[in-house]
Amino acid sequence: MNKATGILAGIVVVAAAATVGGAWYTGTQLEPVLSTAITQANRELAASFTVDGQPGMQIELLSLDRRFFTSTAHYRIRLNNLQGDSGPESRELLLVDHIEHGPLPWSHLKAFRLMPVMAASNFELERNADTQAWFAMSRNQSPLRGQVSLGYDGASDTRLQLLPLDAREGNDTVRFSGLNAHLTLNADASRYSLTGQSDELLADIEGQAGRLQAQFKGLSFDTGGTLGASGLYLGHSDLKLAQASLQGADVAPVRVENLSASGLMQEVEGNLDVQASYSVGALNYASRPVGALQMSVKLANLDIAASREFSDLYRTVIAPQWQTPLPDGTLPPLRLTQVQRQQLDAVIGKLLDAKPRLQLERLSLATEHGESHLSMTAQLANPAPTQPGSPAYWPALIASLQADLQVSKPMLADVGSLQASLHGQSDPARVAQAGRDLTATIAGLGQMLGLVKDEGEHLGATLRYSDAVVDFNGQKMPLQQFAQMLGQVGVMGQR
Repeated sequence: MNKATGILAGIVVVAAAATVGGAWYTGTQLEPVLSTAITQANRELAASFTVDGQPGMQIELLSLDRRFFTSTAHYRIRLNNLQGDSGPESRELLLVDHIEHGPLPWSHLKAFRLMPVMAASNFELERNADTQAWFAMSRNQSPLRGQVSLGYDGASDTRLQLLPLDAREGNDTVRFSGLNAHLTLNADASRYSLTGQSDELLADIEGQAGRLQAQFKGLSFDTGGTLGASGLYLGHSDLKLAQASLQGADVAPVRVENLSASGLMQEVEGNLDVQASYSVGALNYASRPVGALQMSVKLANLDIAASREFSDLYRTVIAPQWQTPLPDGTLPPLRLTQVQRQQLDAVIGKLLDAKPRLQLERLSLATEHGESHLSMTAQLANPAPTQPGSPAYWPALIASLQADLQVSKPMLADVGSLQASLHGQSDPARVAQAGRDLTATIAGLGQMLGLVKDEGEHLGATLRYSDAVVDFNGQKMPLQQFAQMLGQVGVMGQR
């Protein structure tokens, strides 16, 4: 027993010595680690988040009170050029960070997390003039808090929490259930993972046109990636929303169920491939079912260097000019210097040299009785030296194009019935007849104009284009003749 006790005591002494030594080491290394992390974060923010050509966010270490086993840090986050009632404004967020030194922080020991770490950070938002209202909505608790575990290898594990909010003023209500997020980063931030979820956001407020109610339920997101040779993060992103609804004095009730959006970016043979998919499990308008929607798009053969150049040019030159739409809602015309115009033309030329491929893989609407869908693929080429606006520009730009359309007659009948009910028709027989009438009108007009073929339960159309020749529904013709045909159809449609 005495021997076992001696061994145990020795282990405790060694562990205690390691803990004390590790805590001392952490204390000496903490300030340069924090400074490096903040410098890197500000550099990334300056590159990716700008407002009017200036960094939209900056982080600053105000103070660091270093002790043997713990330290306390204070940070300031500046949000620049935010749009306020009287013009651009700046805001400040203050954070206090209680840091436990490694290798075995007390908060980790209590949770039986025994993997050694350099430090465990517990931060929260502090109250100031800019966040006073936010604190009031969270019942005077810090509305933002989180924990960070920093490994000796520089990797970090962050858990972020937004507390529930409840704001009431007169008859207006905004209620938020809170949000939890989890972020992991390796030492050089070349690999990351971000997940999170929130249960509900509800707003019932008075707008310019009357009351407006909006509700979102069951939000979750999952994204992650690895920094590729392109300098861009390659990987996936997924977002899901169980339900969303909106209604107001001049807005008919709209409800969406099972909304999802996903994206994937990859490097393939030196170029970028980007995919995005969107789906709505059920769309309901004015308390009437509409159907399910799907869309999937893909961009392939995007030149990496040219993509980065275009992204930089858009961020620094184009985006600032398009921040404020014109009174009619359209974007203002670009004002480019001669040098900027030459840069833009050169970048677009490089992108087109890679022969990018644009695909609408699927666009579909499924109602109770049928489903219609469209797919389209366009292969692009560099039309230089042909100038934009010339008759030969578009034929030279689009190397090939193919499109397939299939319209379900039962789906058309569902749409016609929906239109009738939205216009106040309540007689089931007349609602059904309206659906049949719409189907017959579209099928008859489409066939008369040669736009579709009758394929029984469906109306179909195919388009193939290459080498200035169009194959439309099996009929080949020169591009100019096809354009004339579309022009005639447009004129007839306006009569």
